[in-house]
Amino acid sequence: MSSNTLEIKPNPDLSPYVIGLFDEVDIRREKIHARLKKRLDGGMIEEVKGLIASGVPAEMLEFYGLEYKIIVSYLQQQISLAEMKMQLYHGICQYAKRQMTFFRKMEKDGVNIHWYQADIGFDILKDQVLNEYVKSFSAD
Repeated sequence: MSSNTLEIKPNPDLSPYVIGLFDEVDIRREKIHARLKKRLDGGMIEEVKGLIASGVPAEMLEFYGLEYKIIVSYLQQQISLAEMKMQLYHGICQYAKRQMTFFRKMEKDGVNIHWYQADIGFDILKDQVLNEYVKSFSAD
């Protein structure tokens, strides 16, 4: 008779460097609006139409995220184009707000989050993160 036992090993001591990006709420909403417009102009509706035409059931697409669910409603003529855009925008804004709430909860639970301004450009952001990360080692 064989015994399947799981060896319990202690968790390693980790010291994660958690990065958070922030914008003011109105700037974040402007970015969401611009990104949504770019995605719609880039064929997001046509992508969903194509998936349905290729045999993916609309009901299945509704489980793959907010955008699919709302676009399927539009394609099934349950909502207008304007209503679809408004629902997408508000839904994505609400999701972004929930993400920030999640980060605040992490901080309350003792996770040290290193916050960086989101709109400073990738190269500047990368340099700031790397410099702060290296400094964190010399502080220990």
